[in-house]
Amino acid sequence: MAQARKGRVLRAQLGCNPNSSSLGVDVTFLLFGATFASALALIAGAFLRRSKPVAATASTAGTTANPDGAP
Repeated sequence: MAQARKGRVLRAQLGCNPNSSSLGVDVTFLLFGATFASALALIAGAFLRRSKPVAATASTAGTTANPDGAP
């Protein structure tokens, strides 16, 4: 029985296939961009919602404030 002759690689050229579109590269950048934008939005939202500590002073401690300013 004769063995089949093995072929050899003559040339490798990455990223150039005339029969396919470049959609794969675009989708990859869209996925990374959407992930980055989502993370940035979460961080910005957490930063904006951060509450600032309110220090109680001796003059306002133990009193109730009336919202309309009447005594």
